[in-house]
Amino acid sequence: MRCPTRAAVPADLAVRAFDQGGQAMIIADARSRIVAANRAFCALTGHRAEDLVGTGARALAAGPDESDWFGRLADSVAQACVFEGEVRGRRPDGGRYRAWGVISPLRDSSGVPSHFP
Repeated sequence: MRCPTRAAVPADLAVRAFDQGGQAMIIADARSRIVAANRAFCALTGHRAEDLVGTGARALAAGPDESDWFGRLADSVAQACVFEGEVRGRRPDGGRYRAWGVISPLRDSSGVPSHFP
């Protein structure tokens, strides 16, 4: 069974699902800047959404050795690949966390990746 290519979802429902959903989630733009973080992500990582928005996703890296890993991840996703695997990050207090992540590009009307949830 195939899902329809476009389903009508009210914008407010999509926003509430993102914000109130139990799955930790951030959205980054094409330059890897964080544009949104939901409550579950903030609870997992200890970061506040208002502190994350506008920063580069690499700032979440667990350490200097992780920055290269984030770069390879960003390159992979930018090439229209879906990433699924362990994500390692750093909390504001310096502690580290691990989580299973899925990142897949959202495309604009011409098919170019514009955002990465």
